Amino acid sequence: MTRSQNEMHYIKITGKHDRSDEPVLLYSELDDSRTEVRKVEVLRNHRPGYASGADSRGGTSLGEPPAPPGSAEISQEEFEGIWQFATCEEGVLALISISDPQDFVAENGAFHMARVSGWEPGGHFSEVKVMLAHPVRQSGAAKDRFMVSVRQLGSPFLAGESVPANFISEFLPPTEGTDGGGDTLMMFVGALEIIENQ
Repeated sequence: MTRSQNEMHYIKITGKHDRSDEPVLLYSELDDSRTEVRKVEVLRNHRPGYASGADSRGGTSLGEPPAPPGSAEISQEEFEGIWQFATCEEGVLALISISDPQDFVAENGAFHMARVSGWEPGGHFSEVKVMLAHPVRQSGAAKDRFMVSVRQLGSPFLAGESVPANFISEFLPPTEGTDGGGDTLMMFVGALEIIENQ
């Protein structure tokens, strides 16, 4: 059977640690026997690794035993967004961590992948723009583009360095498939870490 004929499952596992050799985020596409078909791992301070039956990068490989149940189920759309981000060879990738408000963290998770514009290695920046791999949600609205105010002024902003930041959504029409919310302002506090400059 092909992938489209099987019932596929998509999971997300968030690592709660500071080790650089263990993923802080892991996304897997599983077949109906819960065996990994595609995987994306995001390690702290590194570009995401990925693996499929045809290709791999960054030391990531598909798991031999079936993936364990009990992970957070995600949509195929969310997984495909992450897969596209991880396998794309262009642009600057970042890891965003959300620390406050707590209800926002509970609804959206603590870590997200993003693409950054307005950043250059070793530059002094107070603001950059990010586009998340998949939208975050709050009060029925979904947003994926944010202005980021970096709270570390006066020193270079380097790849691999996690800097405190405030995130505020750009004013955009509603994301397709949501019930309005284009005018809703969304804000959160967290940190921005450039993973790799291509």
